[in-house]
Amino acid sequence: MFKYKEEEIKVLIIEDNKIQSLFINQLLKDGGFKTQIIEDGLEAFNYLCNPDIVPDIVLVDYHLPNMNGVEIIKNAVEKGFNYAFIFITVNKSIETVVEAMREGALDFIQKGQYLINELSPKIRKVYEIHRNSIEKKEIEQKLIESEYLFKQISESAYDAIILINNNGNIIYWNSAAESIFGFSKKEAEGRNLHNLIVPKRFYKYYKPAFRKFSKTGKGKVVGKPVELIGLNKENEEIPVELSLSALTIKGKWNALGIVRDIRKRKKNEKELQRLYRVQNLLSSANSTVAKATNENKLLSDICDITVSIGGYKLAWIGYKQYDKNKTVKPIAHKGLGIDYITKLIVRWGDDKYGNGPTGMCIKTGQEKIQRNINNKTENYPWKDDAIKYSFVTSIAFPIIIENNVIGAINVYSSEKDVFNKKEINLLNQLTENLSFGIWSLRNKEQKKIAQESLIISEEKYRLLVENANELISVIDLKGKIKFVNNAIIKTFNIKPNDIINKPISNLFPEKFISIHKKIINKIIETGEGDLNEINIKLNNINRWFRTSTQPIKDNENKLTSLLSISSDITAEREIENRIINTIIKTQEIERERFAKDIHDGLGPMLSTIKLYVGLLNEDLDEHEKNDYIKHINDLIDDVVNDIREIANGLMPRIIKHYGLVKSVKSICNRINQANKINIDLKSNIDFRFDSNLEINVFRIISELINNTLKHAKAQNIHISFFFKKNILDIQYKDDGIGFDLNKVLSDKNKGFGIDNILGRIKLLNSNYTINTNFNHGMKINIMIEI
Repeated sequence: MFKYKEEEIKVLIIEDNKIQSLFINQLLKDGGFKTQIIEDGLEAFNYLCNPDIVPDIVLVDYHLPNMNGVEIIKNAVEKGFNYAFIFITVNKSIETVVEAMREGALDFIQKGQYLINELSPKIRKVYEIHRNSIEKKEIEQKLIESEYLFKQISESAYDAIILINNNGNIIYWNSAAESIFGFSKKEAEGRNLHNLIVPKRFYKYYKPAFRKFSKTGKGKVVGKPVELIGLNKENEEIPVELSLSALTIKGKWNALGIVRDIRKRKKNEKELQRLYRVQNLLSSANSTVAKATNENKLLSDICDITVSIGGYKLAWIGYKQYDKNKTVKPIAHKGLGIDYITKLIVRWGDDKYGNGPTGMCIKTGQEKIQRNINNKTENYPWKDDAIKYSFVTSIAFPIIIENNVIGAINVYSSEKDVFNKKEINLLNQLTENLSFGIWSLRNKEQKKIAQESLIISEEKYRLLVENANELISVIDLKGKIKFVNNAIIKTFNIKPNDIINKPISNLFPEKFISIHKKIINKIIETGEGDLNEINIKLNNINRWFRTSTQPIKDNENKLTSLLSISSDITAEREIENRIINTIIKTQEIERERFAKDIHDGLGPMLSTIKLYVGLLNEDLDEHEKNDYIKHINDLIDDVVNDIREIANGLMPRIIKHYGLVKSVKSICNRINQANKINIDLKSNIDFRFDSNLEINVFRIISELINNTLKHAKAQNIHISFFFKKNILDIQYKDDGIGFDLNKVLSDKNKGFGIDNILGRIKLLNSNYTINTNFNHGMKINIMIEI
């Protein structure tokens, strides 16, 4: 109950009778009250409307200027002001008192002698009643606010908030509880908590503990968070964390529980534990690989630590076999299911035994995972045996040595949600380290054998190189000579000390230097070797060499130098030139003869056809017309056959009249007009060459354009003729699909056009390079010394 101090009670006296107001004021001051007097009714109401002025007690008379006492009370209440009004009346006029009390007065007092004895006690009584009323309303408002706040918090909370009464029945169940356990508020409230969400096997622990709690409000789980198992509507067990508090309602112990769904946390904890095991597994595997001396023991040890440290149910390693069935042979295993491994049939072919994780892993070179072995839509041959040993998930990783998959390591688990991205990355590292260990052991064995053979082979190699007829040299990337064999020394008549560590310009002429730079750049860009035929003057004699240039790389596959092996093919080229020259001269003679045949042979036949056609315009009977038409058809057949035989052998007269560059330009213009491909021609030549050279170059360019149009699927062709320092430099380039030069040359059917081109190039006593690759176009550079 409210306690007060008399000096703190402030009293407002609203009285227009000065004698009465002074009398009342004196009585109150004598009683220890603080007072204030207002004589006008409207002034008093306006004063009470000021929120900063709050008198504890208002003594109000009825008869007042501008607004009577009842009106003050009524208006103040309507405005929402909660004052403790005591109505003062001259007599006990019941109607006025009732009206005042109805409008909000808490009590009344009669003027006169009653004031002396009753005023102070009545003020204290009303003051106490009023303050208690205010406090009650405040408490009620706080309770309303508290309940609202509780509801707002509990309904927006992620944790279940559950309130149960002394009997264990649910009296509050928030939205999070609905979400976690699946029971709606309507389904849950009123039901026994333990019967609803506690697994039956725990009843023997929960029920005695709750009986004790309902009597004492105490228990082992009260006041501290504990992890328990709950049961949802689907009868699934879920891990939860419970924080339980005891509270009394109407003298009985009730329990407020905050329940947190910790499935995700448990899953994360489980994953962290698994990752920790796999990290330990990886660390132990690295140590095992580093110490390994025997391949089979290494495989067995890796399987052992995968199970014992990694915590997996089974691990086995299989190598692919190259038998007709493409089987995968288990080499090592550890864990559950020895019978499973012995009966296991796995292959890396395309039959039903090769489409599981192991087979697909070996075929693709990537890890393959089977998330749910018990999946009803999949029916692997080994499925029943795997289920027998409670294998739920498996994964296979390829064992790769020198870009070749030799087998796979397989890991099995009895859990469904395993092998996340981090775990797979760690197991991938394990497999990579195992692959390195296998390679290292095999490499050591091969190295041992190689070292024993090296002594013998080095001596054989030395004798072979030193006595070889081919010119063998090693040149670094800066163009310095690092090694030459005896054949080079004899051919160039030099001493080794004069050329070792010297530029190749000391050995070869300037024309070869530019070719060699192009070869080096090509090998650096592509990493592939090059085959060329080059012409060098030695002792004023033209010598032809077929040169194979191959990259030499270090242990890190970095290009360090070039190995050049050249064979003298001068005699071969001379014979080829004679043959080609004879063929070309014969072809030109034949072309001239074909031209004469067209004039002498086709001319008369065409004239005859014209004659017969003219006769058809005359007045002939049907029999005669048919006879003439038959003769015309026979003559046309003869003409077609003759044209077919000689058409390809006609001599290119355009060369005779206009020369090489204009003839090529004429072809390019005709092709460009079709808008199917663009040919760009550049030249600095405005004079004629030897007719034999022009004919051969014209045939070469024509054949190249023909090949591009037929096979390359190109958009652009670039041709250039430039003459400088007695060298005719011809370049032909397209942006087509390219081709395999070695394959085309070895294919007698497909290489005929290239053979003709290369034959004419050789006849011209020129150097050339051809660069082509799939999807990188074709480029040929021909340099003819005039």
